[in-house]
Amino acid sequence: MVKVQNRDVENFYSKDQLNSEYISPFGNTFRDYRNELELDNEGFYELNKVCEQENIPWIVIRVISDGADETASLNFKEFITAYEKYAWILVKHILESISIKFKDLL
Repeated sequence: MVKVQNRDVENFYSKDQLNSEYISPFGNTFRDYRNELELDNEGFYELNKVCEQENIPWIVIRVISDGADETASLNFKEFITAYEKYAWILVKHILESISIKFKDLL
């Protein structure tokens, strides 16, 4: 299993964090590093293309939590509680579906 993510780097991290020195193959700031790690829509498209070419099953589970402020319907603690409950149900269902679909291959 591989996890990829798509965060809005400019809004998720503080400017001080983003401007801090962080030496990596992608540049010299934490911003340079994070921008290379986060997949944008084009990155997800390319990932999908490779998975289809190689016949690798994959799914996207998208959770939008960036940018929540006092106008959000849930605070972060409430969000995490709900996410933990419902994400596990979703993952369990997906794994069961995959198990049934690929049972003959195992």
